[in-house]
Amino acid sequence: MEIMDETLQEATALQGPATKYQAADGKDGIPAEQVESLAAGMADASQKHTDQQKAVEAVGKLTAQQNDKMAEGTGLIQKTRQAVKGKYGERNEVINKAFHIGSEMPKTVKKMRSELKYQQTVVMEHKTDLAPHGIKDAEIASFATIEADLANIDQSQENAKKLQKAATQARNDSMKSLQKTMRKIQHTAHSIFAGQPLVLIEFESIANAGGKKSAPPPAEQAAQ
Repeated sequence: MEIMDETLQEATALQGPATKYQAADGKDGIPAEQVESLAAGMADASQKHTDQQKAVEAVGKLTAQQNDKMAEGTGLIQKTRQAVKGKYGERNEVINKAFHIGSEMPKTVKKMRSELKYQQTVVMEHKTDLAPHGIKDAEIASFATIEADLANIDQSQENAKKLQKAATQARNDSMKSLQKTMRKIQHTAHSIFAGQPLVLIEFESIANAGGKKSAPPPAEQAAQ
């Protein structure tokens, strides 16, 4: 479970006793503003968490699209190399050099885009020779189409990564604010309900109640 999920779970558990023991009718209890702040913080953190997850998904989808286009580009270059060998043979050094036959396939978007542009230019120079071997107008047009698609996807992905970074920061800030509010309520409870262990146990964190110490209790925090 993610830290944000755990925080929201603990906040939900804390909301019950905070509301139950809210100050009212002159009786001491958890101040209304703290109860309201908890509810608002939970709503904000939940929304920020959702926004961040959507941002991550957006980057993932664009990465998948980018990988697909890279595969298309690789396939087109491989097809072109086969057509060249079919027309000129495998040992025509001048032709092989011209078509980069024997060179490593581009691994990055930048290199793939550059190679697609180059290959289209070279193919156009040998268009008549290569047409009978499978490189026709549709294939030639694909060089430009795939290159343009890669450029657009790459830019969209970079923008999405920036949004993801911002969404992650916003989520983290919201979570820290919520945790701060939760600690304030727990401190208040330990002050107002000192000597009432049955009440205080209701304000104990889920992690501590389960035997897993996630944070020092208020008394320890005050001493640190």
